[in-house]
Amino acid sequence: MANATCLNYKQIDEDFHYRGRDLGASCTGGRTTFKAWSPFADRIELHLYEDDAKGPCLTRPMEAGGLGTWSLSFEKDLHGMFYDYTVWIDGKGTLTADPYAVACSCNGHRSMVVDLSRTDPEGFRQDVAPP
Repeated sequence: MANATCLNYKQIDEDFHYRGRDLGASCTGGRTTFKAWSPFADRIELHLYEDDAKGPCLTRPMEAGGLGTWSLSFEKDLHGMFYDYTVWIDGKGTLTADPYAVACSCNGHRSMVVDLSRTDPEGFRQDVAPP
């Protein structure tokens, strides 16, 4: 993949503009999907953690898709698990949290898989703002 400094921004927009709203981690119906956008990556590895303080319990390569997207799915509900990525560009790996995550660990150290519909406290939908 060509280095980002070799392309102009207009060309990057033309080649890699992604309009999808499915980036990040989503878990529904017993399935969890991770999707990232990194058009200049040579590869991306997903790391899963059961606990934010411990090392990864699983590392898997993600699959390259169109327009610079990368994805990986599990036929398992991973709600509550932590994760991050190693993004490899020109032979250099960079560990990073998911910029599209909807939840994270303390201080944003790692991203967290969350089904937001399961986080609402009892009575949340009936709550109204004070006058």
